[in-house]
Amino acid sequence: VADWYKGKYIHIPGRVWPCGGKESTEKGIKKVTYDTNKDGWLDPVEIENVNSLSTKDTYKKKKGKQVLTKAPTISSFKGVEFLTGLDIVSVDRFSGKKADFSNCPAYMVNIKGVTSKQITVIAPNAEMVYVQPEVDTKITKIDLSKCNNAYEILAYGNKGTKTLKLPKNKENLRVLSLSEYGFKSLDLNSYTNLQQLYLYECDMKSVKV
Repeated sequence: VADWYKGKYIHIPGRVWPCGGKESTEKGIKKVTYDTNKDGWLDPVEIENVNSLSTKDTYKKKKGKQVLTKAPTISSFKGVEFLTGLDIVSVDRFSGKKADFSNCPAYMVNIKGVTSKQITVIAPNAEMVYVQPEVDTKITKIDLSKCNNAYEILAYGNKGTKTLKLPKNKENLRVLSLSEYGFKSLDLNSYTNLQQLYLYECDMKSVKV
C-alpha cells in the first residue's frame, strides 16, 4: 500500500490491490466495493470504510470432493498504517519474521500459518493478539513483547519452541492461552491482572501465577 499512497489517497493498481472484497454479515457473505466511485483511488472516506484486512483458506466442492484453495501468503504488512479505519487484521498464511503494526489502529491481530522459525509481532494498539504456526513449522521463538495493550493473547508453538516473550507492560494481560511449548517453567507472577490461563500440551513442570 505504501508505494501507492499519495497525500490522503491510496492508488489501487487493478492487478495488485483489489477494489473490494467480502465481509460477513447477519445475512451471510456479501461482496463489498471499497472504491465506490471506481476512480482507481481510495479517498479518505473510502479508506475509513476498510475495516477488515484478511485472507482465508477456502474449500470448494468439485466432483463431490472438497478441494482446498490456499490463501495468499503474506510476507510483510508494510503500508497497513495507511488503512486508518482498520479494526481487524487476520491472515491464514504468513512467511515473514516480523509483523509490524506500529501505527495500525486494529484492535485484533490474528496471524496464522506462520512459516518462519521466529516471529516478532509489534502491535502496540491491539487488544487481542493471536499467533499460530503452520503445522509443519518448527518455530523456535515468538516475541510479543511489544504488544503492550493486549488483554488477550493466544500463542501456539510446538515442542521445539523454547522462547516466548510476553508484553513488557504487565498490567493489561487478562487472558493467556499457550499450546505446545518446550520450556519447563513459566513465571507469570508479575502479570498481576491475569484472570484466565490455558495450557495445552505443554511439558512445564513449574507454573507461577
